[in-house]
Amino acid sequence: MSGFLHSLARCGAARLCPNVIALVLVACAGKVHAQAAEASFSMPDGILYLDIVVNGKSAGQARKVDYRLGHYYLPAAILKEAGVKVEAPAHELVAVDLIPGVRVALDNATQRLMISVPPEWLPRQVVDMAQREPSSTQAASSTGLLMNYDAYLNNGPRGSSLSVWNEPRLFSAYGTLSSTGAWRRTLRGQDFGGGPGFMRYDTQWRYNDAATMRKYVAGDLITDTLADSSAVRMAGFQVGRNFATRPDLVTFPIPQFAGQAAVPTAVDLFINNYRMGSREVGPGPFTLQSMPYINGAGTATVVTRDALGREVSQEVSFYVSNDLLQPGLSDYSLSAGLLRRRYGLSSFDYGDLAASGVFRHGVTSDWTATGWAQGAAGFAAAGVGSNVQLGVYGVFSATVAASHAAAGKVGQSDAYAWRVRSPYTALIGQPAHAAANPSGYNAQAVNGGQWSLGYSYANQRFSVGVRRTHRDDGFANLGRYRSAGRLARQEDQATASLSMGRYGSLGMGWFDVDYGPGQRTRLLNLSYGIALGQGVSLYTSANREIGTGGYNAQLSLSISLGDGSSASASVSRDRDGRRSEQASYMRAAPLAGGVGWSLGASHNPGASVYRQAEINWRTQRFDLRSGVYGASGDLSQWAQLGGSVIAMDGAVYFSRPVTDAFALISTDGYAGVPVSFENQYVGDTDSSGHLLIPSVSSWYPAHFEIDPVNLPADVKVPVAKTEAAIRDRSGLLLRFPVEKQRSAVFSALDASGRPIVPGSQVQADGRDVAWVGREGEVYLETLPANSLISVIPANGEPACRITLGPVPAQAGIFRLGPLTCL
Repeated sequence: MSGFLHSLARCGAARLCPNVIALVLVACAGKVHAQAAEASFSMPDGILYLDIVVNGKSAGQARKVDYRLGHYYLPAAILKEAGVKVEAPAHELVAVDLIPGVRVALDNATQRLMISVPPEWLPRQVVDMAQREPSSTQAASSTGLLMNYDAYLNNGPRGSSLSVWNEPRLFSAYGTLSSTGAWRRTLRGQDFGGGPGFMRYDTQWRYNDAATMRKYVAGDLITDTLADSSAVRMAGFQVGRNFATRPDLVTFPIPQFAGQAAVPTAVDLFINNYRMGSREVGPGPFTLQSMPYINGAGTATVVTRDALGREVSQEVSFYVSNDLLQPGLSDYSLSAGLLRRRYGLSSFDYGDLAASGVFRHGVTSDWTATGWAQGAAGFAAAGVGSNVQLGVYGVFSATVAASHAAAGKVGQSDAYAWRVRSPYTALIGQPAHAAANPSGYNAQAVNGGQWSLGYSYANQRFSVGVRRTHRDDGFANLGRYRSAGRLARQEDQATASLSMGRYGSLGMGWFDVDYGPGQRTRLLNLSYGIALGQGVSLYTSANREIGTGGYNAQLSLSISLGDGSSASASVSRDRDGRRSEQASYMRAAPLAGGVGWSLGASHNPGASVYRQAEINWRTQRFDLRSGVYGASGDLSQWAQLGGSVIAMDGAVYFSRPVTDAFALISTDGYAGVPVSFENQYVGDTDSSGHLLIPSVSSWYPAHFEIDPVNLPADVKVPVAKTEAAIRDRSGLLLRFPVEKQRSAVFSALDASGRPIVPGSQVQADGRDVAWVGREGEVYLETLPANSLISVIPANGEPACRITLGPVPAQAGIFRLGPLTCL
């Protein structure tokens, strides 16, 4: 039987299509062919119990085969299960060797019925080369209270002030209630801030349902947005998708490579020459899918190897874009509430009722549809769009939107400068042509439209992106509602980058923003960076605003000195030709705790040398920084203290700032127990038997472990390591129970008074508990309830029993005996 292989097929310009590897591997071992001839001899009718092997894949168990008149009969259900196409009821016997396209041979030596069918008959196998599996670990949260704080003290020649930012958090399995705000006070001299007192920023309750990947937010919130819509602050309610609750979920389409094998085959997959994995596939059609860990164009190499070791490799191009969603996957967010006004200037200032919603849906692996809508009193706007993958040639995007605003609802002024005036905003420094409309809002109802086109492409060495957005004068979004200002009429941007390996990388950007006559900004930016080796890198950039003359440029050199230290020096030029120089040295504080510092100086023409120095002391309980900055005779000093106070498990703990999730380890009051997080030692438990780990990524299953080496000998730890996932902005108490136990050591003797031979088995309560060591020594970690044990001698002598006798009731390790086994 000769083998053959179809060459790899491309599905036009389609991205995945899926990329088809038409792979047919046919076994050509001589043994089966020789044994197939045995079917020609005359064999009496009867019942056979044979292993059914379809295209080289065994069923793994003997099946009843009815052999009559030279034909092999099997139930239709078994044939269908094996992938053989039959049109018969499940219980009906079918002569498998009479089915068109099927070949049958009996292997008498191994009692196997060898069945060969066309590979396309067999069920398709989907093989995940990364072997990703949904985690069975459910994210959890304990109940507790947390307070993040950041105190900043500044003292300068013109005054001094103190500000304290804080974020109290109450978390539990029912969500997280939090609030942020800052208290500020001028201690001396001039007030450069927003005035003394307390300013509230955001107060909200948030809950995430991991089972549905849905989030619920009540209180102060920011609406979700798409590339062609706007985000606003409001106080209300929000419900939407939260893919972060499923870190194992891949939201964008991943490459798939399809093929078929006639016999069991080994398949290796390489992405851009990086081996992603190796798997065994059975006969029949198969689809390989893999997370390539790249964004953009790539090349996959599929290497197949049959039972005889023959190897065939084929290449196929693919493209990955995280701008798309998996087919059938949807992402959405709906928000409704009162618009927030004067954020950062007023703690409680809310305006009109408004609503906003965004939606994305993966229609196919190459097409994701988008849409959004916003509304308020006298205002409505909506838009739709698409992201389309052009095979392996990048992603094209297009959007269109329209809006309607009643009179006095949206800004129409050309002025850039404006200030806040209760209840809404008013203009200052407005141009003369705006005097006809001093309020800055539209005098009559307006309609407008917006459209945008974009394209992006990336591969290992090159990337490019272009986008144009055009708006009519009357177009507005919710960000302009009751706001004096206007959107740009047209925005163009183009970016490109080129990686040249050891010769560095180039970058280019072009940005053109047009607000109307006399208000257009065009900026060209070029950059180049190269690693010179030994931790030395060079970077230079230049940009020019077209129409203004002159250019800005910068050249910088940075050196990594090891141990977290680095030095840098740079020189820059502004568009008026003035040059400045900067130099700095820094050593970062270790993440586990320690001291770091930085020094810097800069010089500008006509000015004194500006200096700055900072020292950072990082501990497990807080993060303290202090420094000075300024020119000679005008120095300012500052200090900053940040951290968290946590109330949990009946005690209060101090920690570095907790931005996301944290874990509290408990060893039931035992101090000095080493704790590891993700296989890295993080510290020992304190005098109360606790250790707080302040930086844990939420939702991701993580490994926590204790080392019981420092625990007393009379205790045991049933579970020394565990896997846990923690909800975002929450904490989880992880208990490692430590149990007191009564243990005993004794010498076991046989009836003649000699030590029982080493290796003998010791049983208690019907299970193995120990083994006999040298000189008959036995260590029982836990004493049996009835003080009776059995010994099975290793030399084959009859089993015997030992009565332990009275043992002290308290925990500990006790020396007994010697004890005789009778």
